[in-house]
Amino acid sequence: MIINNANTSLNRDRKTNPSFKGNLLVDAFGSNHITKGFEWLKKRPVIEIAGIDAVTMIIPRTLVDLGQNAIYACETFAREFIPMLPNPFMPGLVGNFMRKMKGYEGLYANSSTMRVLHEGWKKAGGEAFDPNNPSRKIIENYVKTVFANTEGLAGKKNNAITGKALDDISKRLTDLILNRKNMPKADYKKAFDNAVEGYTKATGAASSVDLKLGKEVISTSSERLARDTVDVAEQIFTKAPKKAGSVIDDLEKFAQKTTAIAVGSSIALGASVQKMITMVTEKVTGVEGFTGYKDAGTDEAKKAAARNREEQNIESKEEEIKEQKDLATKKALAIAGMGALMLATMGAFSKKGLLKKDGLKQFAKNLELKDPWAHMDIIKLVYGSILMGRFVAARDETELKTSVVRDYAGFLNWLVLGGVVAKGIAHTSEKLTGAKLVNISGPIKDKNIFKTAKNWLENVSVKSISERKAMESLSKFPKPKLSAALHNGAMIGGLAYALFAIGYGVPKLINKFIIDKSREKQIESGHVYAAGLDSLNKTIPFSQLTSGQKTKNEDNLEHLFDRFEEKIISYSHS
Repeated sequence: MIINNANTSLNRDRKTNPSFKGNLLVDAFGSNHITKGFEWLKKRPVIEIAGIDAVTMIIPRTLVDLGQNAIYACETFAREFIPMLPNPFMPGLVGNFMRKMKGYEGLYANSSTMRVLHEGWKKAGGEAFDPNNPSRKIIENYVKTVFANTEGLAGKKNNAITGKALDDISKRLTDLILNRKNMPKADYKKAFDNAVEGYTKATGAASSVDLKLGKEVISTSSERLARDTVDVAEQIFTKAPKKAGSVIDDLEKFAQKTTAIAVGSSIALGASVQKMITMVTEKVTGVEGFTGYKDAGTDEAKKAAARNREEQNIESKEEEIKEQKDLATKKALAIAGMGALMLATMGAFSKKGLLKKDGLKQFAKNLELKDPWAHMDIIKLVYGSILMGRFVAARDETELKTSVVRDYAGFLNWLVLGGVVAKGIAHTSEKLTGAKLVNISGPIKDKNIFKTAKNWLENVSVKSISERKAMESLSKFPKPKLSAALHNGAMIGGLAYALFAIGYGVPKLINKFIIDKSREKQIESGHVYAAGLDSLNKTIPFSQLTSGQKTKNEDNLEHLFDRFEEKIISYSHS
């Protein structure tokens, strides 16, 4: 029984909080199982990225496009699934391989982080460190110097770690630096997680931590900072304490080379994915042109295209050349717009961007790898390149239109709006209940409504689960169950929005309309592209385009597999 009527304090609580008398919803969304599920995913980013992409993009979009025809559905599945290799995994895989060959396996810190940590090492007297007689005091002073100069964002405040909490994290991370080689991986991970948790409990911060030492200032997370503090000390400072500066100089050049190869190869692969998909479609099924039309690949469409080839004349060729030029112009505009949007979201056009002195150098520096996988700026660059590759590979104007609508919406939702629904639910809930659900890194309100919206998008972020729990403890929030329910509900709401708006809504309500309407206009004008092959100067009622054909998706899929089998047999005999 959820509510105990005999409990008078609970009854009073229900009367004073009528907005949340639906305790069933609070218990459901505040379930520890849901919270642990989100925590499990956050600790496994590869599964989180692949899982969310599958649920909100790959599966719904494939199912929607199966309603057009089976060939188009197969293309959609490949289009949404294959790019996960170059984005976000390939940059990390290439980078990790190159670091291993260099002799620094597992060292993910970028050059800016290594330089600021080196300042901490020097301040702690690290140049006097003897690798043959390691001084625990120097290492502990190094860790303490690093974390004493951090500020973590918790709600609207920047909190520092001091006193006993600072001593505790310094001792824990020092133990890891000295004893890592002799520790089983499970024991190391547990000790590391405890150290990071201690920082979050003391400051209420985890995802947004600033470190300033010397001239360098870096923005990072508590987990990444703790990882780099240990890794750089273990692999560089304690091995070559007097040559650490020159080692870091060498690694900075190596990082630039690694990033260029890792990101460049990912862009090249990502941008070519759609063209490869269309080539495979043509080779396996014999269908040329855009496959999104309902009649793509049908026998009637192919016969019509064959008849049209026989009837082609000079005028139709001239018209085709003109259409190709128009399509090329529209592709160029779509590519230019996506390129500008991509660079803008990376800060390329800001005061500190490409236009300032040494802006290109700093832009390249910001792309340096700093994790086992791609970080957000790399993701934006590679993903934008993938989308531009789709525009280039568009086989007709209809395919270009659907790609522009789908992919601009996807880019804006994922990388610009930044989980606007989850953020909106969390921020509103915090204002209504006092639960600690968001971090606010700067001002929001402005006289200009557009500046207010921009500030809100940039300066408000949803807390991590560890931050929310820490702030509940620090602020003594009396209803942790309600806080968990609102927090989990915000994240679930964000995923639901992505599923129904981007995964289902855009393909089903907008793109399907564009494709079908385009086909109807082609038919009405007597200018039909049969399966996207050639123009057919013969009007055919839209309802009859697939008459006499198998209309069920299962039959279409069976026909596709039959075609594939025929091709395999023919290749084996040739």
